[in-house]
Amino acid sequence: MSHPVLAIARYYSTRRSVMYCIESRVFTIVLRNLKSYFPATTENRLQQTRMSLRPRPVTATVTKPKWMEPQVTRPRSRSLESNGSTASLTSVLDHDSYESLGESEDELHTEEGDQYTRSDIDNRLHEDVKNKCIISESSSQYTEQKDPQLSSWEKWLIQKSKSERKKQREIRRAKKQEKTIKEKEKQDKEMKEKKAEERRKEWLEQKSYEEKLRKKNDRQRKRLEKDLKEDEKRRIAVKAEGNYDEWMERKKKEEKDLKKEQKRRQQEVEHAKKKQQIDAQHKYEEWLHRSKNRPKSVPNSFGYTSGKLTGM
Repeated sequence: MSHPVLAIARYYSTRRSVMYCIESRVFTIVLRNLKSYFPATTENRLQQTRMSLRPRPVTATVTKPKWMEPQVTRPRSRSLESNGSTASLTSVLDHDSYESLGESEDELHTEEGDQYTRSDIDNRLHEDVKNKCIISESSSQYTEQKDPQLSSWEKWLIQKSKSERKKQREIRRAKKQEKTIKEKEKQDKEMKEKKAEERRKEWLEQKSYEEKLRKKNDRQRKRLEKDLKEDEKRRIAVKAEGNYDEWMERKKKEEKDLKKEQKRRQQEVEHAKKKQQIDAQHKYEEWLHRSKNRPKSVPNSFGYTSGKLTGM
């Protein structure tokens, strides 16, 4: 059975190795992402830094392949010592150089309010590589070091972080899509309101034009009627002035003829009345003469007088 102190030392040594591998893996991912973001600038700056820091051979006339580039390791930003918590195990998520892999990293940086510009990133990368990178290379040959395998716990942490980031991206994408739909609906509504306003203005202009045309026609019609009435009055006046004497003579003649006609009719009426009276007088005299010469009629009634039947 080993000593407890040796067991603790072996435990911390093993954990340091694991965390060293994790941080190396994360830094490699960060460099890969930065190269994908700014392939030309980042690659040139890293190449210049490596070439300036590493010892140059005497006969360096051939460009070395990519697998012969020196390994770059960033210093740790968190302590690996355990203080009774699991902070050291989850330090990979809080690492300064940790970046998630995704197809829309640029969009995430923009939405989360990342204000770093391209020149700022280049400057910071250049300073970090120049001041904090540890260069290890062999004097005789360069060998490619493969990325260490991650443990299940580390893979779970990285996968969980990726899933959370993916979920956040989906939420932001859904919000962005909803915002786009709302903006489109707003634009459609504004377009409809604009068209309705234009149609209303056209209708008002048409109504105003029709009203003006109607008033103009009414004024012209009234003016024409007034002119016709004035012309008729002038014509009548001119005609009256020219034929006044003739009209007076004709009027007097008509009055004279009317009086003659009235007198004639009155004479005819009086003559008819007189003739009627004469005829009536002759009829009366004839009746009176006939009544005197006519015998009396026998009474047709009978009755008793002093007890005797009379009549018949």
